[in-house]
Amino acid sequence: TGTPRHQPAGTHRWRVLRMPEYKRSVDKESGLLSAKLGVETGDDGKYGLSTGAHVMDFENKDAYNTKIEALGGKAGIHAQAGAGTASLGANAKVSMIEASNDFAGVKLGLGVSTGAKIGRETGGVEGKVGGCGVAIGTKKLGISVFDNEVSINPSAIWGLGNLF
Repeated sequence: TGTPRHQPAGTHRWRVLRMPEYKRSVDKESGLLSAKLGVETGDDGKYGLSTGAHVMDFENKDAYNTKIEALGGKAGIHAQAGAGTASLGANAKVSMIEASNDFAGVKLGLGVSTGAKIGRETGGVEGKVGGCGVAIGTKKLGISVFDNEVSINPSAIWGLGNLF
């Protein structure tokens, strides 16, 4: 029916289809497939092209912004200059699982993401070449090897300030 269903506060949402200007959400019993194809333009100066699909896509903003994506892939390019962040990059990856919340994140799969980011989003700097790289900042501290990544958010864990 194309009309988003109302979700009471404190509930989680399973997404079945995500596309620009069109969102359809269903209960977790209704399905698990998630697909995305889009052009990204925003007031924050971010522009990009992306596509991706996952067998499972779960997000619960009421539980420390928990997000889980499983068995899927992504590809895209992006550029951003503004809103306190500058970044440029491209990615292509398949994932077994990507899970994150306000405190930490983990990604398992295989990828060759390449790019750099500096500013508010990481609270420092992040760089990758061929999926291998590091992030050093107050909002993200992590290491990535062929897009297998482990990261923490020191600011959320220890209450640190922001560098930017």
